[in-house]
Amino acid sequence: MDIDNYKLLNERSSYNWYNVSRMILIKKLIKRLKIGFENPLDVGCNVGQNSFLLKELSEKNKVVGIDFMEEAVKICKEKGIECYKADIEKKETLPRGKFDFILASDILEHTENDDNAVRNLFGLLDKNGYLFIVVPVFGFLWGDIDYSSHHKRRYTKNLIKKLLEKNSLKIIYENYCNFFAFLPDIFFTYYQRLTYKESKKVSIGTGPKFLNSFFLLIAKLEIILMKFIKYPFGVETVIIAQKV
Repeated sequence: MDIDNYKLLNERSSYNWYNVSRMILIKKLIKRLKIGFENPLDVGCNVGQNSFLLKELSEKNKVVGIDFMEEAVKICKEKGIECYKADIEKKETLPRGKFDFILASDILEHTENDDNAVRNLFGLLDKNGYLFIVVPVFGFLWGDIDYSSHHKRRYTKNLIKKLLEKNSLKIIYENYCNFFAFLPDIFFTYYQRLTYKESKKVSIGTGPKFLNSFFLLIAKLEIILMKFIKYPFGVETVIIAQKV
């Protein structure tokens, strides 16, 4: 992510519909699956919005964050989060010790070697620890956000499941998310492809207040329905795996 977008995200993460709904999704699934943890790690902690959530849910009220961007680490430290600069593809940069819960939300798509990244995350997990992953799916949805966020790939649900299982992780939950955004996203993706310019930057925004509130309402409804429904598709997939 560009440095300017870190500053914008830091200002808007508390009310941007995407960030707020992601925190709701993480919290709901952790509670729904009765996942308990004491020592969580937030991989790609960004500006700390999910780190504070994990700290709240931790039985010991603690969290460690890592990010490979200096600006993100700086912002998190200013907020009082224990945070380190690290790259999940470089084992020597990772924190020492083990974690019983690792969150990697919108992270693996940024890596050059995702197999190596997952292997390193596996090494950081305690036995019976949980790995919570969210990644973008379906290559035909590749658009401006992928370019501006420096994504290396989009996945399929089966592909990310195989990657985790290959690294000795047991899948305990899987679903698609942002289901209701899927069809609109197809439309905007193909429109963006017609108008894309390599120098163009995509800024982190919320849009008009009423639209932001509407999108958040839809996202909340979708998360509630996830208790009863396995969505057939979505813009992203959420996978929870356990080290056994």
